[in-house]
Amino acid sequence: MTARAVTLAVGLLLMATGGRSARAQASANGTNKIALTGVTLFDGTGRAPQRNETLLIEGERIAAVFPDGSRAMPAGVTRLELTGRYVIPGLIDSHVHVATDPSGEDSRARTERRLRKALLGGVTAVRDMAGTCARSTRYGATR
Repeated sequence: MTARAVTLAVGLLLMATGGRSARAQASANGTNKIALTGVTLFDGTGRAPQRNETLLIEGERIAAVFPDGSRAMPAGVTRLELTGRYVIPGLIDSHVHVATDPSGEDSRARTERRLRKALLGGVTAVRDMAGTCARSTRYGATR
């Protein structure tokens, strides 16, 4: 699993577990380090899920992944005990219609709600099929 895929998944986990308060607490402590402990890591490679793992996050990146208790934690780290929770790679929905509701009722608020629901369900990337959002003209696409 790439660090990027894990980073996306961890972002979802933090959102679902009140991670904003963890980020705020880490910032108040003068650090940007968060340790997610007790998680089960599913890496999508076919390997069995790894239970009781620690993910050490520094800023927006995963700095280390290791079995709980196998390493000393850095000074100032904010810990989130997440036993019973899973970390997975971000999912990709390769066929969505983000802003092309045939009823014509699309709005920014409605589209954002739709995307937020997908994100909370684990989807971290989408491929919009002929969406009406602004497109790059660099490749010949038009509005």
